[in-house]
Amino acid sequence: MKKKYLLLGVMLTTTLLIFTGCYPNNEVYTAESPANFISGLWHGIVVVINFIRSWFNPNVGIYESTNNGFWYNFGFLLAVGAFSTGCSSSKKN
Repeated sequence: MKKKYLLLGVMLTTTLLIFTGCYPNNEVYTAESPANFISGLWHGIVVVINFIRSWFNPNVGIYESTNNGFWYNFGFLLAVGAFSTGCSSSKKN
């Protein structure tokens, strides 16, 4: 019985850490230090969370407009594409 509660506690703690770890940070990017590839990758991973947050807070966006161009876009699309492929269905004929 103790093992069952211990396992439940570990699972709940892990779930809590995973969801709070995905929460986007509030970095401020400027023209001198724009968002880079890693930032684009992170923003692509948490795009759904930011989209839901944007319903309640109009100051939250899903895309960082102050970025370094190609590499930020590449990271953003790479992450969004990697996570969106799980939504596609395939039929076997």
